[in-house]
Formats: sequence, structure tokens, C-alpha cells
Amino acid sequence: MADIDKAGIKLKILCQPFLWCSKLLKRYRKRLIAAVIVTILLIFHFAVLPSAFGYYNEECSLDKTRLAHLRYLTSHVIDMFEELNQTYWLQSGTLLGAVRMGDIIPFDGDADIARLMLEDSKKEQATADAFHKRLLEFGISANMLVATYKNVKCDIMRHKTKVSATGKTIYPYLPARIIETRSERLKYLTATFEFPYSKIIPTVKLKFMGQNVSVPNDYMWVVQVSYPFTWRISFPYKWKCWLPSWS
Repeated sequence: MADIDKAGIKLKILCQPFLWCSKLLKRYRKRLIAAVIVTILLIFHFAVLPSAFGYYNEECSLDKTRLAHLRYLTSHVIDMFEELNQTYWLQSGTLLGAVRMGDIIPFDGDADIARLMLEDSKKEQATADAFHKRLLEFGISANMLVATYKNVKCDIMRHKTKVSATGKTIYPYLPARIIETRSERLKYLTATFEFPYSKIIPTVKLKFMGQNVSVPNDYMWVVQVSYPFTWRISFPYKWKCWLPSWS
């Protein structure tokens, strides 16, 4: 019996720290949960989101100069794809802006245009060279991944097609550096990138910045699938958009 009592005392001593922690957790549970949530938000705010969005810390809306530069850049990229007879379409936030207001969304940070790659590698390279050379005439530096003008840029997402048991689809052909750095794709959050071929091709025309540009064949379906939670509402990816202005 004495041995059992001693064992019980030892067990209580061993369990005491755990019991104390349990009581502490119960007492301060709400505060601890709040502290964890705040910590996660701070990590996203200071580390994750700034690395995913190059414009996360910028002012909410583009100023008149940057907006004019972005319109200039986007318009010339579109014109060049038309001139070179390329299959392209607006995508992501730029497509969303075209559907909502026929223009670039003021709080967007860049432009997004997709393009179907040519199967012939020599023709693809020749097109890329012509694209780069012609845009230089307008002060734009460009390749088939990105075009830049002054302080703005237009991301160009290259696409390929594939056929599987579920049918023909169109998907983005990403450089290895982006595939390896998944955080760069956080900028699209809920965005979907692989679509049934028939939802994209043949493209149709939609009025955008005063000109007829190519958009996916079923562009409303693409927008709703790409942004299932935010396509109906404005959802800026800049933190300053969510705070009142004190100026």
C-alpha cells in the first residue's frame, strides 16, 4: 500500500506541470488564440504578401501618371500581338477590369495578358525577336514573359495545349524559376489557370480601353472560375486600400 501511495505522489508530481499548463490554457485561451492569429497576420503582412505582390505596399490606387503608363504599355503589347497575328487574350486582373469597367482596375499593380505559344520552336523564336524589336520603337522593353515601360509592367503568360482522357485543355507554360518559387504565384490566390480549350479558343472581342481586344471565348465563365470568391466585388491586394485615409 505504501508503495502505491508513493507511486501516486510521484505521478501527481510528474503531472503537475501539465495540469498547470492545462489550467493556464483554459484561463487564457482566447488571448492565446488572438495572439496566434495576430502573429500569422503579421507574418503575412511583412513577409509573405510583399514577396508575392510587388505592389502590396504601394498606395491603393495608381496615380494618374502610372495609370497612363500602364494603359500605354498594355495597349502597345496588344497591338503588337495583333500585328504579329498571335493568339492572345486578357487574363487575371486585366480581364476582370475589362469585364467590370472596360479598363484597367485603378488599384491593380500590373497588366496580365496570356498567349498561345507556337508549336514550331523556330517560328516561336522569330516571333519573340520581332515582338522585342518592334516594342523597342515605343520605348518598351519586352520578351515573351514580361514587358516593361518606365515604372509599370505587363506579365505575359505563355500557354500550351494538351489532350487527356477528360478532353483538350489549355495550360500555362511556366519557366522553371517560377515553378520552383511557388510563393510568386500567391499573387493569384484563388485563381485557376488550366481551362477547357473551348472556354478560351477561339477568342472573342471585347471593348477595352477604347479598342477591341481578345478575351476568352467564354470570358464570364473564366472570370467566375478564376475568382470564385471575389469576382463580384472589389478586393484589392494592397493593404492601404483597407485602411481609412488620414490625409
